[in-house]
Amino acid sequence: GKVSTGLARSDYFNWGARMQEIVTQDDPEVVLFMVGANDGQSILEGDGTVVAQFGTPEWTEEYRRRVAGIMDLNKGGARRLIWVGEPNVGTGNVQQAVQIGNQLAEEEAAKRPWVTYFDLAGLVAGPDGGFSEYITLSDGSTARCFAGDGVHLSVKCLDHVMENLVPTLTGLYATEAAPGDTTGGTAA
Repeated sequence: GKVSTGLARSDYFNWGARMQEIVTQDDPEVVLFMVGANDGQSILEGDGTVVAQFGTPEWTEEYRRRVAGIMDLNKGGARRLIWVGEPNVGTGNVQQAVQIGNQLAEEEAAKRPWVTYFDLAGLVAGPDGGFSEYITLSDGSTARCFAGDGVHLSVKCLDHVMENLVPTLTGLYATEAAPGDTTGGTAA
């Protein structure tokens, strides 16, 4: 991981190049990927050239291309990519980027059978489906979901996320015996 990065600023950190290295060198079975909260800004190439200004159709088109590129880099063999959507946040300009990025990632994931989109925003949303400083957990207790800045998740909320993300991940590999199969075989 690399904090304070995203897909918009290849001049700061190039996730496309880094993902290519990861896939080539490590050949991971599963990749968990989450970006977007830092992407409410102009999209720049590695040399600093501005590709598109935030909030324009050109930005949306280029951001979609970059999302699709990360997803396509992870195609190969049995590798799976879990694209973890960003939570709704309490900061307007960041929320705008999060909403757009999540929508594009969900749309692009739906086109690729090796990619699963994990809806973190829905998991930590308030009763109205939007940002909420506090959420109700599955046991009925209430937890402060953000670490005071309205953007970064609290430890308690991260625990809640992991309780839901781990079963999603293991569900990708879960197999069960086919009906009538007594040999212990598996069926997907």
